[in-house]
Formats: sequence, C-alpha cells, structure tokens
Amino acid sequence: ELGDDAQALKVGKRALAIFERVLPANSPEVAGVFNNLGAIQVSLGAIVEALQYFEESLDIYRKILPSNHPNLVKLEKNIQCVIRMQKQTEGDASIQ
Repeated sequence: ELGDDAQALKVGKRALAIFERVLPANSPEVAGVFNNLGAIQVSLGAIVEALQYFEESLDIYRKILPSNHPNLVKLEKNIQCVIRMQKQTEGDASIQ
C-alpha cells in the first residue's frame, strides 16, 4: 500500500541519517540503505528520486566491492530498469 511505502521511506531516511553519523561514508550498510530507499521510491513511482538513491548506492559499492560482486551487478540492473522506466514515462508524457 502507498501508506506502507511512505512510512518505509520515512523510516529509511531516518536510518540513513543515523548510519551516516555513525558509520564510515563508504560502508556497505550505508550503500544498502541507499539501495532500499531507491526501491521504495520505485514503489512510490518517484523514478527520478529512485535513480538518485540507486546511483548513490552504486558509487559506494564501486569503491568497496569487486566489479563482479552480485550486489553490484544487481544494482546496475536496477539502475538500467529505472532508466527504462524514466524513458517510458517521458515518452508517455510527450504523447499526451
């Protein structure tokens, strides 16, 4: 439900603020929260925001994980999917 996603976004942002205060900036936990926030934004239909969170996560993962790590590969696929969604949304808007 939309209310659940909105609540999850709120909690996720609080978690991010705490993690950023107490953990190193390039920690996998911070990257994971960015990834989760991106997924929540996709559920809310906020594609631009989702892409920003996924890219933040990707930036961290690229610094700390090998290039073939499953988390990195999965995140790159998420970003490709969100970019396709964004292009589709832009295409739908130009039709109207």
